[in-house]
Amino acid sequence: MQIKEMCMLSFKMYFCGIVVDKPYKGFSIKVEPTNLKWFGEEYDNCIAVSYKVNDIDLRLADNETKDRITFRYLRNFLDILNLMSGKPSKLVTHTCYIHDTKYHISMPLRNAPLHIYNFPDIFQILIPNMFHNYKSYTNRSSWKILEESLKKYNDQRIFKNDKIKTSLRWYQKGCDEFSSFARLIAYWISFNTLYSDEHLQEPVAIEKYLRHKLKGKFASDFYLKHKSLFEDLTKASIFLGKKNKRNISAKLEKLMAEGNLKYEEIFIILFLIIYSVRNSLFHGGMNPDDNIAEDQVQICEYLLASAVRHIILSEFSTLNYSDYDFTVKQQANF
Repeated sequence: MQIKEMCMLSFKMYFCGIVVDKPYKGFSIKVEPTNLKWFGEEYDNCIAVSYKVNDIDLRLADNETKDRITFRYLRNFLDILNLMSGKPSKLVTHTCYIHDTKYHISMPLRNAPLHIYNFPDIFQILIPNMFHNYKSYTNRSSWKILEESLKKYNDQRIFKNDKIKTSLRWYQKGCDEFSSFARLIAYWISFNTLYSDEHLQEPVAIEKYLRHKLKGKFASDFYLKHKSLFEDLTKASIFLGKKNKRNISAKLEKLMAEGNLKYEEIFIILFLIIYSVRNSLFHGGMNPDDNIAEDQVQICEYLLASAVRHIILSEFSTLNYSDYDFTVKQQANF
């Protein structure tokens, strides 16, 4: 019996904004620190990533099929990288190989305003100025978790979940923003994609979804890790509702003062607070130049990004919240 040889798909990618102190080599991913010279500019905050996908038979595929499949696996990698890091990064350039032969992917055209020429390659090669002096240092051991999560996400059954795909794209949008206000909106849309229920009012749908998702020690681990930020939110006067407004900051303070902490209830109230801040920001009820409002938004977007990352990752793994921290620290000189 002849064994069918499968064609290996692989990528060589260079990212700006991410730093590793030591190389990592796993079963499908290899990561190395590197310097990059790009269009006359030198960058010392880059990594080179080699990524291979076995058991992909493209030998008899036409170019349209090759483009669709290779772009899908490249897109999947970017989705999971952004989910794990939660920080800005830029794919500078990439090369695709099918069975060790270089293959040029014809990227799908992007929509552009009328009378403006649309050159997809231009969007890939530009590195925003803020990346010159931005570094996010990654935890080397977390690349293994990324690798395992990516393998599961590539599974057809999971990948065909439209809610997860849409949520990941909005999460990436949030990661690439340098404004707390923009990040909060993007992260909330990412979460909204997961909990949305056209038959329920928003607060009810949020609570229903979270009660279904909160399992194990996640709520308690999350609270204990970020307790000081929870305390900051209790000092704010944040109200939920239009007609029958209720002070949910006071509700959070009351729950945190109880002897036997109800972590699940605390977590749900946190999300209702974030929902209320999001409403004020989204509907023009908040002055973005106000220092108090800015502090509230920064706390909310940070907690939201951390929580939603775990909620999405729970679709791929059974990790406890305290098991991973992909980004160790950030450095920025703007």
